[in-house]
Amino acid sequence: MTLPAQLCPTYRTGDDFVVSSGPVRVAFSESDFTARIVSAAVRLGFVDASELDEDDRDDLVALAAHGRIDRDASRLAAHVDTFAAQLLGGDRDLIQWLRRLAVRDAWVDGQAPGRTAPPSGRAPRRGSGVLLAGEPLPDLSELAFTGAAG
Repeated sequence: MTLPAQLCPTYRTGDDFVVSSGPVRVAFSESDFTARIVSAAVRLGFVDASELDEDDRDDLVALAAHGRIDRDASRLAAHVDTFAAQLLGGDRDLIQWLRRLAVRDAWVDGQAPGRTAPPSGRAPRRGSGVLLAGEPLPDLSELAFTGAAG
């Protein structure tokens, strides 16, 4: 499916992370990408943002950005490693859903004329459990990171 050019804005808040999905290309600042990835993980039921420390957030962002966590510095990294078979791959692939939600939200935000970033640099909290019409988000709450090691 090809979207008309007027529906394919280039969303940009920085150049730290660049993600493409079909005709949509988004470039994020580190703070925007981090906020959107954490928001996406919350919406998927995978994390409670209040349970994440700085290392957890960094490793969640690395997972979304690079598809892996190289330095395994956090409790979250250990949790993802423990549950990799259930979290990575298939219809509920955590990496793909994190990226998809971040790109989708940036695309939606980019549709407003003259607007390229969410207010005050924070990702919006979207309460819907539906990504696009008729497409429910996977519920990863049974595999949620609770802040305790693996």
